[in-house]
Amino acid sequence: MTTAAVVSDVRRRFGRTQALDGATFEIGTGVTGLLGPNGAGKTTLLRILATVSAPDSGQVTVFGRDPSVARERTEIRRRLG
Repeated sequence: MTTAAVVSDVRRRFGRTQALDGATFEIGTGVTGLLGPNGAGKTTLLRILATVSAPDSGQVTVFGRDPSVARERTEIRRRLG
């Protein structure tokens, strides 16, 4: 399996609201569904994977690149868009 994204212990908070609390998983290439109730952090997670926002803590790699590095973030965006 080719790995498209790896998320490890990702946390994201907005004020007093914990949107993501230790999310850890791998996504392979192909189609992946993301299901959950309102307020579960789906949009927050997608924004982090698309490099629109950054996690408060934890590690993310997308296509083997680190979105916290500006040059690698640009490469991720080129592949996504």
